[in-house]
Amino acid sequence: MQLATAYSAMLNGGVLVRPRIVHAINGVEQPITTRGLATSGRVSSQIIEMTKGLTRIVPLYTRLADIPSYASGGKSGTAQIWLTKEKNGGKAGWDKRHFNFTYVGWIGRTAPEYVVAVSVRRGTPIVNTQGNIQNNIESFELFRRIAEEIASLFNIPPAAPATGSGSTSPAHHRAPEPSALVGLLVGGDPLRRQAALRRT
Repeated sequence: MQLATAYSAMLNGGVLVRPRIVHAINGVEQPITTRGLATSGRVSSQIIEMTKGLTRIVPLYTRLADIPSYASGGKSGTAQIWLTKEKNGGKAGWDKRHFNFTYVGWIGRTAPEYVVAVSVRRGTPIVNTQGNIQNNIESFELFRRIAEEIASLFNIPPAAPATGSGSTSPAHHRAPEPSALVGLLVGGDPLRRQAALRRT
């Protein structure tokens, strides 16, 4: 919930919206309340562009997280798990077999409309080598499936015809690729682009 709330603020122009668990109580719609600004509209625009870049740059994310015909983006995360002495046979250390996997993404017709936060706790990868961790079903693949259901459930019309790209396979036994984005380069530095636009 905290991740979804934070990302919503980063994507909606900077407004920190207090999350609601239910739409209405006894037929009375619960009001949407805000808690101020978390960031500026300019930074929000840059974050939207950066999160779009994940599926543009990394082929694995393009195949498993991209949603053709819709605007979408997101950020993945892979975290090691620290084990206490009691949980690790008397010696504290990193869990070498399990990881926490996260993907927070957004979908909309042409801009962010819905945010989905996926968290896989203590996942056991099918491939676990340095720089290459793969699961039977990735957190970003789960995001794509949920986001596609949201588009259908809320009747979000596609912005462009479907291209047929993307994968629905739950396991991707293909050539190994990095599971985490090392560098994000989205068409150059957005600050420099804005400065250049202001000068013209």
